[in-house]
Amino acid sequence: MGILDNCVISAGIRDVVKSCIKRMHFMRSCSSLCRRGRRLWKCGVLFSIVISVIEVFRIFGVKNITLCAPPREEPSIVPGTTTVRPPNNYSYPLDIDFLNLLETIDANRPVPVQPINEHGFNYISNPKNICKVRHKRNEKSPFFLLILIKSSRENFHLRQTIRWRTKEPEFRRWKTRVRIVFLLGYSFNESNSEISKESAIFKDIVQEDFLDTYRNLTYKTVMGYRWATKYCKTATHILYQDDDFHFNVENVFYYLRLQQDPDSVYLGYYIEDSPPDRHNDSKYYVSYDEYPHPYYPPYFPGGAYFVSMQIAQKFVKVFPYVQHIAIDDTFLGIVAHKLNITLQDSNLIAFHGCENYTDIISCRGYNNVGEVFSAWKEFLWNLGIFKNAHDGSTVQQVHLDTQLADEPNS
Repeated sequence: MGILDNCVISAGIRDVVKSCIKRMHFMRSCSSLCRRGRRLWKCGVLFSIVISVIEVFRIFGVKNITLCAPPREEPSIVPGTTTVRPPNNYSYPLDIDFLNLLETIDANRPVPVQPINEHGFNYISNPKNICKVRHKRNEKSPFFLLILIKSSRENFHLRQTIRWRTKEPEFRRWKTRVRIVFLLGYSFNESNSEISKESAIFKDIVQEDFLDTYRNLTYKTVMGYRWATKYCKTATHILYQDDDFHFNVENVFYYLRLQQDPDSVYLGYYIEDSPPDRHNDSKYYVSYDEYPHPYYPPYFPGGAYFVSMQIAQKFVKVFPYVQHIAIDDTFLGIVAHKLNITLQDSNLIAFHGCENYTDIISCRGYNNVGEVFSAWKEFLWNLGIFKNAHDGSTVQQVHLDTQLADEPNS
């Protein structure tokens, strides 16, 4: 009887099947009738019904028709770990009670302190209507996923690969419940005009007028959160990741269905006791003046993590009251620490390849442009765009980015 609980069939069919199984003792009754020689026609009819039901399930099994969803093991989730508190003398501006601050903001009462980290940038590109949906959420589809993808102006090939991957059948079944947006900053060179054209075509780029550099990733993260909480309120959860990561949408929704409190989800690759990089020639450099402590609070690397919209809204409300730091993932770790938000460590976020793609939510998928190009060619071939070109050299009616025109030597 347990298998039927996983069936993806209508309630009526499920009830009929359960009824048949529960009443298999009719077989014994029929056998008894046969032995006594009474009402033999009932015996024949009953046997025919049972045999027909068994044959239907046998045929569906042979043809591999999904009548019942195959039993799935629960994803291997490491239990949530309460945020490790730094020492009692830990101090990082603003040193105030952030839970009380959040309560004050939610109650629309005057905040007794001034912001120290205002986000003073303006939108260049804002697809404000991308999250509008026609369907209503119900018990069968209570979740809506927003995928925020940090990208760089030169990574058109990665953005396009993601866009084309979403046309595959395994993704299209979820398209009404998922939105993808790319996050970019501004560039002074000619590439910004290319981004403007790209944004006009695909309408999936959020861009502000800060310079698109590594040291401005915190601005990009804050931009993404602010945009999501204002223009994508339909979303219940956010998958935040880099543009060289793959994602498995089916596992996202499966994971959420398992959660008793999906609004408290904040999941990633957990790091603690991480010291600031004090080498001034490193892109991760943080000075003592910026951050005087020997260790950061626990945080998730910015490559990929998964967070509920409720937690994202809390972040956005208090961002202005936390001192800016250039390393975006540690900035979020500090904010989560101040709000006493639980970080959940999980192997569903993989930073070392996608060998177990079916078992993850997000994983680092590409190590170089050659791997991207190979994935792109495979997708085009499956669509029939590569025709009569066994070496993959002839492309019909497809413009490839110049960065991908010549596949690098392995």
